[in-house]
Amino acid sequence: MIKPACSVDSISCFGVGKLQKNKFFVCGSPFSYFYPKIERMNKWLKIVILGSILLGVGFILFKGALDGSASSSEHGDTFETYHSEFGFSFDYPSYLEVLDFGRWITLSPSGDTELNERAQIILSLGLNDEESTAEEWLLGDGGYSHKNYGDYYKITISGQNAVYTDGGMWVVVNTPDNNYRLSIADIPAEDGSRLFSEMGHVVESLRFK
Repeated sequence: MIKPACSVDSISCFGVGKLQKNKFFVCGSPFSYFYPKIERMNKWLKIVILGSILLGVGFILFKGALDGSASSSEHGDTFETYHSEFGFSFDYPSYLEVLDFGRWITLSPSGDTELNERAQIILSLGLNDEESTAEEWLLGDGGYSHKNYGDYYKITISGQNAVYTDGGMWVVVNTPDNNYRLSIADIPAEDGSRLFSEMGHVVESLRFK
């Protein structure tokens, strides 16, 4: 006959010893002998299950990272080069479309990408009649204000002194002969999306003849 389950508060079953509190089992049954061994097996089983779960999660995350890298590589490894009649050139991802209006050049995503087509990078070339530096123009006629653009910083692009605003969203640099001033701006779409990494490719690859 199966004996009733009992709570193990200080009960001994057939000399097995005092049982741990709050464990339930059948007193006087063979289970009381194998219980400690089963308990140890349960601990190892829990460890194995937990390890398997962690390994599976790690694999999923690693695969996701690889997929993300592959996606970036798919876009980032293919570039085109734009050559301007005004003596400068730059590289841009091939999934961007370039429209050349002379002194006004726009880059925007093509229709076969998930990027917002209304986000643009605009390069505008202006006469440097006042013979000012890029910084002087930015702080003067350029219309820069700390309230609207944040801080600005000085850099060198292809040997030319240049300035850019917070986040690299606006870059100004003069051509080597100082006859023209090149202004490069990352213009967001209505939803606020920007061509941030694409802007970086354009500026980092900018070269003057």
